[in-house]
Amino acid sequence: MFLFFKFFFLHSKQSQIIWETLPFLDLLFILQVLDFFSAHVKNGAHPYYEPSTSKHWVIKNPNHSTHLRSLLREFPKAHVIITHRDPNTVVASWGKMMLNSNFTQMHNDADARWGVEPRGLQRDEYGDRILHHMATSSRKLVHSRQEMREDPQFASKEKEFLDISFRKLMEDPIEVVKQIYSHFGYEFTKEYEESLLAYLKNNGAHKYGKPVYSLDELGLTKEQVGQEMAEYIREYKQYL
Repeated sequence: MFLFFKFFFLHSKQSQIIWETLPFLDLLFILQVLDFFSAHVKNGAHPYYEPSTSKHWVIKNPNHSTHLRSLLREFPKAHVIITHRDPNTVVASWGKMMLNSNFTQMHNDADARWGVEPRGLQRDEYGDRILHHMATSSRKLVHSRQEMREDPQFASKEKEFLDISFRKLMEDPIEVVKQIYSHFGYEFTKEYEESLLAYLKNNGAHKYGKPVYSLDELGLTKEQVGQEMAEYIREYKQYL
């Protein structure tokens, strides 16, 4: 289901209509996330779920950010961390990753190239779709958070959210982890700090090479990103 959706998104001019169709997105989200975790995690079948201990487990999935109420209905005790990053970097990075993923799957070739076949992807058209995708997701995040604050059923859940800056996370990861633990009431021990420091020492940024990407490669400009993602930028400017 997911691979079909990604292929359709990259290759169909109708994808912009599909992407904004809420019932389709809700169905996709349920198929990808809720059904899997309900069946495997909550029933104890997931290898990282330990219901008899006090340990917590972490799931990273950007799709969660656009379906927060659905997520919290299924997992009412969840703590949600939302990391915010410069949209120019996010759009460029996501576009390059999706492009490489597409070439790997469709051509068994991780070296993304434009126009490798008569009906190959066109740079400007692809860039527009990536930006539309990211702008739509960012608006859904803003609206979802606003709607939750106004919904009596979920208003009390606001304390279960923490917004953090990706930039600060890279500058001082230990301090940001301490902030996360303090916000949610987790115990941050000396042993855990030493474990984090050891991990960071052996797993620095770009350990396996620095990825190269740019808006220019997608035929986009900072002005276009700023215009399309203006609502998100206004809402979370302090974290960018």
